Amino acid sequence: RNGSNTRRQVIRRQPPATIGSPAPAGGYPGPAPALEPGAAGIRWSKGERLEDLFENLCDTLALSGEDTAPAVIAGGRKYSFRDLDNRANQTARHLQQKGIKPGDRVALLLDRSFDTYVALLAVQKLHAAYVPLDRSFPSDRISFILEDAGVRAIVSQAEFAHKLSGLQYTKVFIDDEAWQIDGHSTERLKSPKSKRAPDQLSYIIYTSGTTGNPKGVAIDHASICNFVRVAADTYGIRKGDRVYQGMTIAFDFSVEELWVPLMAGATLVPAGAGSTLVGEELADYLRDNRITVLCCVPTLLATIESDLPDLRILLVSGESCPHNLVERWYRK
Repeated sequence: RNGSNTRRQVIRRQPPATIGSPAPAGGYPGPAPALEPGAAGIRWSKGERLEDLFENLCDTLALSGEDTAPAVIAGGRKYSFRDLDNRANQTARHLQQKGIKPGDRVALLLDRSFDTYVALLAVQKLHAAYVPLDRSFPSDRISFILEDAGVRAIVSQAEFAHKLSGLQYTKVFIDDEAWQIDGHSTERLKSPKSKRAPDQLSYIIYTSGTTGNPKGVAIDHASICNFVRVAADTYGIRKGDRVYQGMTIAFDFSVEELWVPLMAGATLVPAGAGSTLVGEELADYLRDNRITVLCCVPTLLATIESDLPDLRILLVSGESCPHNLVERWYRK
């Protein structure tokens, strides 16, 4: 993921404490420059895909007896890395049964929950590409994105059925169809090279569209795999961290609070479905859940006035970060 003017600032709150500007992380319109495996600064192997990183992590955790560590804490439940991998495998088989195949584009309209991460991984395991949508998108924006991206199917939850009514696409409501998903094997799909996707597209994310129609930004597996590895090391996210996931998956910055922590073996703690937490309400949630890593825009950070004793890393982006905020949150 290269070519963006977006800058990241990392504020670490325990030694060694640094303030830095990691490499740009946003996508950009048009074809990405090809990454060459082995080139300076490139941490990606030819043919490697995002789901490969996750599955390799799960296998490594299993060998050390750590695959029961929590990958997601949501809705009052803890879901382990084994749970997440198994459920994504079952869901991938269910989507395959619905006709989704390698190279397809699959729209995701989901609220923050365990199902969200399951669906993201399931689509990747099928060698399809996901196209994230947000509940706030008006119907005409959703219709435009579905057509522009060449979407084959929509994976969603029953609460959004009314929003998708009238759209002529294969629809899978994974909460309503949970009993069918339960019947599938938890084994990973066998994927011979002959059935791999014709391209290496991981996902397509759309710009805000404030100056006309939204524009799709295509992110390939080479770029996201390289970014995830470099970012995890640069930011210092590690196993045992608890990372707040408060952004919609339709916002590109969500990659920092989703894929980067997961691939580092950290735990995702999403905000409640449909909720937007700010100020002391957010601070209370972060304290109650012992959040150690927070990704947010400076405007949101400025609404928090009380201390967050467990917080170890702040990742701020999207707008200029005022110096007083850095001074407020940076401690040796």
